[in-house]
Amino acid sequence: MNRYFFILNWSLLAFVLGIGCWIMPLLNAPWLLVGSILAAMFTGGFASWRYYKIKDPDKPRRWRNAYFKKNYIQEICVQLIIALIFAWLAWWLTSVLYVVTGFAVTLAFNYIVECLYARFIRKNPPL
Repeated sequence: MNRYFFILNWSLLAFVLGIGCWIMPLLNAPWLLVGSILAAMFTGGFASWRYYKIKDPDKPRRWRNAYFKKNYIQEICVQLIIALIFAWLAWWLTSVLYVVTGFAVTLAFNYIVECLYARFIRKNPPL
């Protein structure tokens, strides 16, 4: 799990920086970056901090069993649909709704990284 959180946090940092450097100037809305930063903090930062705080010797097995048992295709599709709906609403109503779009896209990216890591450690697809 240490390797997974290392990979996840660095890839989330690169993703957030990519949104901040390339996507945010195109939309002229800083709210997308705010949502992306919040999602990176909640999904990567706080989870890894909570993992490192626990002193249980069996924590890697427990966390691995809890983390890598998802239907990743369904989770990714739901997050991308939410992102599209709120991007459309932000385009029509107010740009503040890009917060939800940034959150959903970053969460979908988190699930992609998790799915790829689960494939790597299990040698079989968890889809």
